[in-house]
Amino acid sequence: MLGYPEPTAEQVVQAVEAAYLFREQASLENIARFMGLDFTNTYQRQQVEHSLFAARELRLLTPNPNSNAYTFSLLVPLMVKAKEEDKRIIFRVHLNQFPPFRLFLERLLTGILPQEATRQACAVYNTFASDYSVAWRAFESWGTYAGVLTRAQTGRYVPTIENELHSLRQTLDTLSAQEQEIREYILNHLGSDAYHFIEGQVRDNLITAMTSFVNENPVDSIILQSANTFEDFLRKVGETRGINLNNAHGIIQLGNSLRSAGAISVKHLGIIQMIGQIRNASDHGGDPNEGNRRWNISRTSALLMLDVMLMSIRSIVSYVNSSTLEI
Repeated sequence: MLGYPEPTAEQVVQAVEAAYLFREQASLENIARFMGLDFTNTYQRQQVEHSLFAARELRLLTPNPNSNAYTFSLLVPLMVKAKEEDKRIIFRVHLNQFPPFRLFLERLLTGILPQEATRQACAVYNTFASDYSVAWRAFESWGTYAGVLTRAQTGRYVPTIENELHSLRQTLDTLSAQEQEIREYILNHLGSDAYHFIEGQVRDNLITAMTSFVNENPVDSIILQSANTFEDFLRKVGETRGINLNNAHGIIQLGNSLRSAGAISVKHLGIIQMIGQIRNASDHGGDPNEGNRRWNISRTSALLMLDVMLMSIRSIVSYVNSSTLEI
């Protein structure tokens, strides 16, 4: 049941994106850190919990039993890499399908006040929120974010009629065109051998990370996507060479294991360690070597990480396939 503090729409979206990007490591603590919240603070931890509850209610995600991982709406992978205005459209699709909110809009169209419309919706759907005032504040944030609720000149909130399917189709068309351009960019930079080597999840996730950068998504999100993709690539190298990497966790450990097995060169290991250090600076909270201060990662560094990943993937695949030394 939704309670105080009720999550904003932005927090719900951030929680969904964090759960998607962390995959099996999508613990409450990791999601809180991604959202910029302090998990040890009761109020802020509740914001994370309520954000995930709202995401479940909106059918954006579903928790997997006995695991930190989630399954997601088909639109969530698009949300993760979309521009902010397109995230709002995807959120709107789910919000308009949410029965309590849909009834709230219908009651609002009869001319009653938003708080009264919310109270009536909560009376019908009495397992949604602990208090109708909590539900109203959530509806206000979610509706205005999604563009289906606006404040008229009179000061009253009124529903906004949007062509939802047309907007979503435009979003899908835009992302499809971007993906094709990025696929060509990756192919040109990797060459056909490396491009085919990463066919499947690694290539799809690399496209997602680069699309997120093009759409100016938050840097921490881009770094996390990129790092997960690079980890998957390194594990694919180990699988190709018959190397057991089950005890290696994180980019740097994977690189050390591959080097110990002779699968990569010393110079490859240095490049891998650089990528791993950027990931650690972004994802591991305060740096204990720097008084627990956090590193600020620039967009330039995120782009550098992506470019170095492309270069290292091409070089490592060439080394694995034919022992060619090429950077």
